[in-house]
Amino acid sequence: MREVRATRLAWASALLLTAAACMPQAAAAPHFAIDPILVGPPGSAPLASVAILSGCWRGPDRDGTGVYEERWSAPAGGLMVGSARGWRGATLRSWEHLAIRSRDGEVVYLPSPGGEPSPAVFRLQPSPRRGELLFTAPEHDYPRRILYRIDGDRLELRADGGEGDGSPLRWSLVRVGCDG
Repeated sequence: MREVRATRLAWASALLLTAAACMPQAAAAPHFAIDPILVGPPGSAPLASVAILSGCWRGPDRDGTGVYEERWSAPAGGLMVGSARGWRGATLRSWEHLAIRSRDGEVVYLPSPGGEPSPAVFRLQPSPRRGELLFTAPEHDYPRRILYRIDGDRLELRADGGEGDGSPLRWSLVRVGCDG
């Protein structure tokens, strides 16, 4: 009886191993061993000029009593997804969904303050300064310009009503880990 069981177990094991060897193998997921901010995954080329914004940035809010944070994904498929929030202690003061995408041959910034899509489409303007991203929407009431200046792990953010605005909104942020 033991020999019959051992024989059946051996045959069952052999059958399972054979079946497993014949099954199609799942394709390996693509792996990027290079820095995605420098090169990016497929479909990110149109956003190469704004990829430097990828990551998490944090600093004091405008009045210095709370915290302001922006988080940006790496570009993929012609899109970068972002979020912004400001808080003091346990109180949320502001939040916003953000997107930068390639659309009709140009790079556009699409804010959604408080989760409500803005009618404004901010277009990326050419900049002679490395690390400077200027988005403009001259037809919008306020802001008309959003300027990011990135220097290493520092980000200066400015939103204003256009050239000559005497009271722009400003944030000075640093790169932080995106761990939560």
